[in-house]
Amino acid sequence: MGTSTITDFNEAQARFDLIQALEIAAQSDVEVKKQAINAIIGKLPSPLSAVRDDLQIKLPEPFDIEKWVEVAEQNSLSIAVQQKNLEIATQEIEAQNSGHFPILDAVGDYKGGYSTGGINGYGTDLQNTTIGLQLQIPLYQGGYVTSKVREAVANKQKAQDDLEGSKRQADLDTRSAYLNLASSVAQIKAYEQALNSSQSQLDSTNLGYEVGVRTSVDVLNAQQQYFSAKRDLLQSRYTYLVNILLLKSAVGLLSEADLEGVNQQLVSR
Repeated sequence: MGTSTITDFNEAQARFDLIQALEIAAQSDVEVKKQAINAIIGKLPSPLSAVRDDLQIKLPEPFDIEKWVEVAEQNSLSIAVQQKNLEIATQEIEAQNSGHFPILDAVGDYKGGYSTGGINGYGTDLQNTTIGLQLQIPLYQGGYVTSKVREAVANKQKAQDDLEGSKRQADLDTRSAYLNLASSVAQIKAYEQALNSSQSQLDSTNLGYEVGVRTSVDVLNAQQQYFSAKRDLLQSRYTYLVNILLLKSAVGLLSEADLEGVNQQLVSR
C-alpha cells in the first residue's frame, strides 16, 4: 500500500524468522525437561499448572536474615550429620587410648565326659569346672596403640573442620536463598509495573500507527517490549515460588505443608 519501506518489511521478516527459531528451541527444551521429569517419577508429566494471576507475594516470617541463619544452624541436616560424626570421632579417641590400659577378663571352662565298661563293670562320669580371672598388661606393641590414637585425633580434627564447613555452607545457602527470595518479590512488583507501562506504550504506538505518525517497526518494538515484560513477569513468579522452597530447604524446615502452600498458588490452564 506504500505506507512502509522495504527496510521495514525486511526487518519484520527477520524478526519473524528469529522468533520461529527461538520457538523451535523452546519446544525442544520443553521435551527435554519432560524426559528429565520422566526419569525421576517414572512417567511423563501431565499438563502443568500455571501461576495464579493474583499470586500472594510476601516474605515469610521472620523478616530478619540473621534469624533464618540461626534456624539453619539448629535444623540443618548436614550440620546435624557432621555433629554426630564429631561425637563419634571423639569417642574413638577414648577407645584407642584404652589400648594402653590393662585388661581384666573373667574366664570360665567346663569339661564333662562319661565312659562305660570298666573292669568291675562300672562306668566313669567326669566333670571339670574352672572359673578364674585373666589379667593382660600391654607393655609394648611396636607403637601400634600410639599410632591409632594419632589417627583418631586427626579424624576428630577432620570432623571439626567438616562441621565448620557445613555451618558456613548452611549460612551461605540460607543467606543466598533469603536474598534471592527478597529480590524475586521486588522483581515481581517491578515487572508488574513494567507490564502496565508496556501495555500503555503498545496502545499508544498502535494509535500512532493508525494516524500515520508511527511506523510498523515502532509497533513491532512496542509489541516485543510488551511480550518481554509479560514473559519476565511470569518467570519471576515461578522463581518466587521456587525460592520459597529453596529457603525452607536451606534451613531444614521444608515440609509437605510448604509444598501444599505453593501448590495452592497454581491453577490449571
